[in-house]
Amino acid sequence: KKSPPAPPSSFQSSSSSSSASSSARVLIERVGSPGIVRVKLNRPEKRNGLDLEMFQEVCRTAASLRDDPSVRVVIISGEGEAFCAGMDFVS
Repeated sequence: KKSPPAPPSSFQSSSSSSSASSSARVLIERVGSPGIVRVKLNRPEKRNGLDLEMFQEVCRTAASLRDDPSVRVVIISGEGEAFCAGMDFVS
């Protein structure tokens, strides 16, 4: 059986109901029932627009969660007033 890849540094594998970890661009929290993970985009000053760094972090996080057999549900949202303004080509 293939071992899942190492999670990104912002991923916390604790299953406590309100544990959270963060990085500059993506917040990850295991909440409530086991298997539920909340992922928040964290650039509210840019309406969570995805620059290259944030896009890569979202991809690493998604791959890690996909390969974690304990994860059943992923809730994706954005900090601040907007979910995501799209790609941020200016940054």
